[in-house]
Amino acid sequence: SERIKKSHDLVEIYESLVNSSLHLTDEDLVYLELATDYFKEDRYPNPYYSLPPKEEIERVLEFTDKLFNQVCKILEIDQEEIKKLTTMLNTNPPPFIKKIIEKKAA
Repeated sequence: SERIKKSHDLVEIYESLVNSSLHLTDEDLVYLELATDYFKEDRYPNPYYSLPPKEEIERVLEFTDKLFNQVCKILEIDQEEIKKLTTMLNTNPPPFIKKIIEKKAA
């Protein structure tokens, strides 16, 4: 078994999936890079950070929805079950998740 590499770089993670059923286009990789940049800015903000244009955010969100659908199909996961779980966690999160949310909000 191979060791899972720890990284916040979504392109790097994708490229590490050598024998994966997930195949992304060059345009998709651009969206992965943009999403990685959003995360870096959120995690390590700098004084020059500003929100990207609304159209860019919309395109990245559309891509992530498409990617989510692809991954669910590959893993044979019912998307409705994931949505139910997400709703449950958002409305009544377990105590350890509540602590994470509170800590992030502080």
